[in-house]
Amino acid sequence: AGYKADLRVENNVFIGVKKPIDLYEGDYTAVSVSGNYFEGTTGNTSGNKTAFTPSYNMPLTDVSNQTKAYALRDSIRNFAGATLPAPGTVYSSSSVIPSSSSSLPPSSSSVFSSSSSLPESSSSSTIPASSSSVDVSAPAVLEKHGSGSSNQTVAAGESIASFYYTWINASGVTVEGLPAGVSYVLDEEKKNVYFEGTVESSTPAGDYTFTVTTVGNPITNAVKSGTIKVTSTTSIESSYFKSSGFQITPKIIQSEASITFNLKKQGLVSLSIIDLSGREVFSKKWNASTGMNQMIVNSSSITAGVYYVQLKTPASESIQKIVIR
Repeated sequence: AGYKADLRVENNVFIGVKKPIDLYEGDYTAVSVSGNYFEGTTGNTSGNKTAFTPSYNMPLTDVSNQTKAYALRDSIRNFAGATLPAPGTVYSSSSVIPSSSSSLPPSSSSVFSSSSSLPESSSSSTIPASSSSVDVSAPAVLEKHGSGSSNQTVAAGESIASFYYTWINASGVTVEGLPAGVSYVLDEEKKNVYFEGTVESSTPAGDYTFTVTTVGNPITNAVKSGTIKVTSTTSIESSYFKSSGFQITPKIIQSEASITFNLKKQGLVSLSIIDLSGREVFSKKWNASTGMNQMIVNSSSITAGVYYVQLKTPASESIQKIVIR
């Protein structure tokens, strides 16, 4: 900047920069610093005094967090020097239209617009772009939220653990590859797409890879994928013999359950609770007596979900399905 300059340093991205705000010998009128993103920098990042307030209004790209800062950085990498998009240019789905004249300076970013309607919810289909304006100065972004994993295992006839994605710098999303019964719901105002539902009991076992793709960004659209692995409800149960008198009450457990079984002869017994991925979350071994035996299991330390209870006795092995709330 020039000697005795009055400077405003706003909404810039400084990554790995030495002396991002170099005040040199103090030969300036004022340097105001606001809204910038600093990462891996060395040296001064603060201004001094208050610079002028512009008489005009110029919209600036938000770089308040890493995701937004990286999006701006990556968008600039797609161009070189004079090939940057013209300020204030408005892109439509079918043409390029220069912005209208105004007494204000043109915006530093561009806007992409498309127009169509979105279905409220669906399963394994494509959603057209929603009617909205999109900042095309940066690539599109998809951010995952929610407790459910984008890669999870569920038995046919059971519900998935719900989750959702938020889209940024896009006019909508497409969704493909969900198993039957699992659906998505759009919230256009919040720019979220929610995944929920119960896998249909007739769904064949297998891996169902789904994709979420943004639409409406002429620079780069974002793509996220995951896999819902569907298992057969009978595949585990059919591989074991049934123990005489093996019962679990109740099958839908709020806090504790009673497990009973009958032994013809005293012996070592093991009880395991296994989640749908095959991970053991509870186990116990003890010497059970001849005749009817009972054990109370407390579920307070086990995460809610669908599980299998496996009982091994000297004479047989059994397994039953439970739901923990």
